Amino acid sequence: PRVFHGAAEVNAAAAKVRLTELADEIIAVLVSDPTATVKVTVEIDAEFPNGAPDHLKRAVSENAASLGLKNRDWE
Repeated sequence: PRVFHGAAEVNAAAAKVRLTELADEIIAVLVSDPTATVKVTVEIDAEFPNGAPDHLKRAVSENAASLGLKNRDWE
């Protein structure tokens, strides 16, 4: 095999632990081969049935910009 594809749905409440596990147990192993090209993409989807409060929207938008998220749109 020449290519690996993996996807995981991560529970938001456990994201910090789960993403660390994925980084340690999958990504670190993949990048241990110096010839490998490894790309990791994180996608976040959040829905607010009654609309997101302004303070939350502002904080997330500012954090997303400072962290360099390519897509950081609100609908």
